[in-house]
Amino acid sequence: AQAQCGTNCSKKKIAILSKKSPKTPLASLLIETVTDKRSEAILLTSISFVSGSSLELGGVARTREDLLSFKEALEQSGYFGTVESPISNLIFDRDIKFIITATIQ
Repeated sequence: AQAQCGTNCSKKKIAILSKKSPKTPLASLLIETVTDKRSEAILLTSISFVSGSSLELGGVARTREDLLSFKEALEQSGYFGTVESPISNLIFDRDIKFIITATIQ
């Protein structure tokens, strides 16, 4: 009986995780959007979900302009309400290590 519940319980959990609320995009769609919006000049080193309501992106941008273009592309994607990039991301002109926090709409 426990093995049966294990299988059924797993199926129920998968079904719950697979449901897409009209208001909340799937994690895979968000990750795909982020990777599609980056150019060759942006190297992503980390993508983390923070408390289910935002993504924290880490990486290296070739130039300040590349980083600003990436941030703008995320803002215009329609999936993020706010995209925050600390001023410390803009200190250097080249090879910029960055952290961006994008709040999911």
